[in-house]
Amino acid sequence: ERWQLHLQKISTKQQIESADLNLLNEQLKTQLDQSRELCDRLQKQVDLHRSSAEQMELKQRDFSEQSHVLKGVESCLLSQLNEKREEHRQTLAEVQAERESRRALEEHLLHLQEKLQMYENQMKQIYHILDSTQQTIVT
Repeated sequence: ERWQLHLQKISTKQQIESADLNLLNEQLKTQLDQSRELCDRLQKQVDLHRSSAEQMELKQRDFSEQSHVLKGVESCLLSQLNEKREEHRQTLAEVQAERESRRALEEHLLHLQEKLQMYENQMKQIYHILDSTQQTIVT
């Protein structure tokens, strides 16, 4: 009977330990499930951040490409602007030369008109002298 009591104590102790182990096992399973859920959430956040980083990288690449294109456009526009400035400068120089030429021609024309007026006056004097001479001859 003593052995029986001793075996019963051992059995009770094993049952208690088994219950404790079962409880501990359940707690570990719960913690494992919670850890898995936490890992899943963290993995989703990592994936989201990675996707966001990839999008940012693509945007940065697009921005760099656009910046490069805009620099090319700016360079082209500056080149065209410089060409237009040079054309404008040449046109202004031509206009100035034409004005100077016109002014010189106007001065020359004025000089010629003065000479013509002088010749006309001399011709009038000559005709007047001829008229006077002819009247004197007739009378």
